Amino acid sequence: MIELVRIRKYQKKDKDDVRRIACDTGFVGRPIDPIFQDRDLWADALTSYYLDIEPESCFVVEDNGKVRGYLLGCVNLWKLELYISAIKMRMLGKIILRYLFAGYNKRTKKLIRYILFTRMGEEAKVVRNYAHLHINLEKGYRSRRIGTKLVQNFFDYLKKRNAKGCYAQTFGFRGSRSENFFRRLGFKEYDKVRIHIWDDYLKGAVYSVSMIKKFKTKNRKSFKH
Repeated sequence: MIELVRIRKYQKKDKDDVRRIACDTGFVGRPIDPIFQDRDLWADALTSYYLDIEPESCFVVEDNGKVRGYLLGCVNLWKLELYISAIKMRMLGKIILRYLFAGYNKRTKKLIRYILFTRMGEEAKVVRNYAHLHINLEKGYRSRRIGTKLVQNFFDYLKKRNAKGCYAQTFGFRGSRSENFFRRLGFKEYDKVRIHIWDDYLKGAVYSVSMIKKFKTKNRKSFKH
């Protein structure tokens, strides 16, 4: 029941649950397994920075003692970019070795090729001096205002740290609810780019969409790419 649900700060004991949910919701809210068979690698890509470097900016949804969703936050984008630069070669080596020797199926190999050779040209632009969030909820915990409360908790956290604003990246396609979710929270579309990662799995055009929310400050400055 909704009254049993609470939002709290992330703790180390939650790590396995967060990684599991990242995989269970990895394909636009559905399990990633039919498209990408390596859960360990997928969870590393989606969660490792947040859980290992900036866990203080992460929140979870707990229902009767079980983690049912998360919000992973990044206050300073430069820290995330520095982390990615530091581990890029190590991760690339790991991906190539697994691609060659882990017995991946065709769909997994196709997604890896997309990530390595195509994805960089199909990413919507972001505001570099804004904070960032990544949110996922298990099925059954969506459309219950739980996600809204989770984001609002993160906003309160950001405002105490004098953040200028926040951005989120999502997928836009026919039937997607995520864009409307962010709009209801005051986000506006910042950039939108046609992508092809899900062409074999979703009907119609799919877009990478950057959504931004600017916080009110005494000295307002225009944002830059």
